[in-house]
Amino acid sequence: MSPDLITAAKNVVDLFNSGPANPDYSGVLALMADNVTIKRVRASESKNTKPIVTDYLNNHMHQRSPALTLDTPEVWSLEFADGQGELLGYASSSGTYSDDNNLPGPQRFLGKINFTLCFTRHLVTDYWILVNSWAAVK
Repeated sequence: MSPDLITAAKNVVDLFNSGPANPDYSGVLALMADNVTIKRVRASESKNTKPIVTDYLNNHMHQRSPALTLDTPEVWSLEFADGQGELLGYASSSGTYSDDNNLPGPQRFLGKINFTLCFTRHLVTDYWILVNSWAAVK
């Protein structure tokens, strides 16, 4: 976790990418709010609340080995809904999303995406917590 928005966003991506190499997604899940909503990358539906997101990541996506490679890791677009960068922030970037495409062997889905991670915190000194994420395949 981090009080810096770019670091918080990079942590989410790094921990998402490390999920398949670990027994589960507990690292990235620790950065999420209880009422988190994540939009699936390749489908129109979203997953709501931490228990549902946990089940989805650990029991559906884990074996599919998803990964997100940022186009330019140091380039993020930041916006702050409160105008001050204190309590609600958005970090957006682009990259290549991949997963096993629900197929055996090396046939991986690769798609360019734009994505946004929405974070909140109660106080300026608190760590950012992920409350929403969405992505669109280009």
